[in-house]
Amino acid sequence: MDKLEAFRLFVQVVDAGSFTKGAQRSNLCKSALTQKIQRLEKALNVKLLHRNTRQIGLTPEGEELYKHVLPILAATQAIEDVLVASRSGPRGLLRVHLRANTAKLIILPRLAEFLDQNPGIQFELCCSDRQLDLVANGIDCALRGGPLRDDSMVAVRIGETKAIYCASPVYLDKHPPPRSINDLGRHAVVLYRETTDSKSKSIEDFLCGEAFAGNFRRPHFVDDVGVQIAAAKLHMGITYVVEDLVRDELASGSLVRVLPQHEGAAYPMHIVYPANRHLPQRVRVFIDWVRELFRERLAPASGKG
Repeated sequence: MDKLEAFRLFVQVVDAGSFTKGAQRSNLCKSALTQKIQRLEKALNVKLLHRNTRQIGLTPEGEELYKHVLPILAATQAIEDVLVASRSGPRGLLRVHLRANTAKLIILPRLAEFLDQNPGIQFELCCSDRQLDLVANGIDCALRGGPLRDDSMVAVRIGETKAIYCASPVYLDKHPPPRSINDLGRHAVVLYRETTDSKSKSIEDFLCGEAFAGNFRRPHFVDDVGVQIAAAKLHMGITYVVEDLVRDELASGSLVRVLPQHEGAAYPMHIVYPANRHLPQRVRVFIDWVRELFRERLAPASGKG
């Protein structure tokens, strides 16, 4: 038997959390994958996995094997990547996880450039506003904002951003710009509210912890950041949004800052990928491209305040 291939399949089953998902990732039928793992157990004369109808678990021997084969597989993949890249550049399927609005507003408008530069890469985008387990879902890397507390991830810092108040010049021509949080009572506002959030939660986020006496003149609620930005550009009121998502609007003047003294605290942004894994060349070049993209975007933005 090809033990190196069997080790790779074993790791995929463990990472996926089941034979069904491991088979999908390996392009094998479930029965064929199960037979290969059983042959590996027979060849090693140990039981590697506890199985039940819903999930699998590692035996102590399985844990030892998993720990020791990871660097072997990583080294093998690194050799293959160097040889392939030397002939034809980065190749293979690149799976990336992004928040939906980061994908729509930042990555997708420039993605064709990256793919033109790297014709051997096939791109798969996973969009979700919830954090995913990268290993279990077979994802190569993800963009995440805020403090990171996951030691199983390697984080590459790409800059920092913050939330700001902004509105269109047309709106501010009709309504005097607020000078304090309490002046918002004279204004229409555009508030982001996820489907599962309460109205009070979205208002609390909008106020960023500031005390506010009174009600807004006209509150508008949306559940999509892209729509939130579009509504502000269409003069519907003042909104509170992550600065990086409105860089282009601030630069063009279609949105301008208000209440700069009440902006949110800056927080870091990272590309993360699983530790103890070989970083394929296709992932490495994508990370470099994203760092450069954000270096350009995170340069000081213009905009009245």
